[in-house]
Amino acid sequence: MSILGMINDFRNHVRSGIIRRPVWEKINGAAFIVLGLLALIAQLLHIPYFWGIAFVGMGLVFTLGGWRFSFPVYVYLGNLIMALGIGMLLLLSSGAITFEKLGNLFGVISSGFFIASLAVYLRFKRFFWWSLFPTAVFGGLSVVFVFTSSRWVDFVFWMGILLGVAFLLSGGYLKLVGLVIPGCLLSAIGLGVHFGFGVGESTSIISDVGVLLLWFAAGWGAIPLFARWWCDYLPLWPMIPAGVIGIVGLGLFIGGNPDNAAFFIGNTSAVLFIAIGLYLILLRRGMHSG
Repeated sequence: MSILGMINDFRNHVRSGIIRRPVWEKINGAAFIVLGLLALIAQLLHIPYFWGIAFVGMGLVFTLGGWRFSFPVYVYLGNLIMALGIGMLLLLSSGAITFEKLGNLFGVISSGFFIASLAVYLRFKRFFWWSLFPTAVFGGLSVVFVFTSSRWVDFVFWMGILLGVAFLLSGGYLKLVGLVIPGCLLSAIGLGVHFGFGVGESTSIISDVGVLLLWFAAGWGAIPLFARWWCDYLPLWPMIPAGVIGIVGLGLFIGGNPDNAAFFIGNTSAVLFIAIGLYLILLRRGMHSG
């Protein structure tokens, strides 16, 4: 379900009487009362970061109200507000704001989107597929800030991989090849940047670019595979850019460092086995091609 669909669902429920107007008005009122009371108590008791505590309480009211009266918007919104409150507590804890604290904030927000979607699915059997994208974005930022040295290579790698997975999962759920394509390409770019520029010492910038292009070509080549598995559709046209980019990447990989030629020749048999496996998976069952 999309965001607009979720909003329209809320309007239809109110108009049809499934959710009576006084009910959701009471939930809203209770949530703001809890927000104000917790903020006031925290201020009177001189508890620091009182707004974080207040947002956690407000989110809990929304979540319980949505769960009790069977409306997914409140369950989803309540979990996000609770995640925001917890993130504020972590960010504004003792000491200066650091990259690690920002990473913790992004990690909590990412977890909030994920847990909100999971709660809605468990309670209402609805999957908000678009929630995968903010989960991936904030999750990638969290990993970069907390677990890496925050290089541009780390950023591209994690954002490419996680956004690519989000596109692939969304494409598989909706059976849309148009989402599978960016999923494969983003994942390939992330892997290409990581193995081309982030692993080991660079012997030649030309060879590094060649590695990136080879992974990018592999991303194009993976499109028919994932489209065949998840969408029951076999587009063959991505093999054209895969072949062209792969040849250019191979030329740069070998041209930048002639020693790479021995590496490539030594792994020719592995590439051949992969090609045979792809043939058996993609073409043997006679799927419709495009």
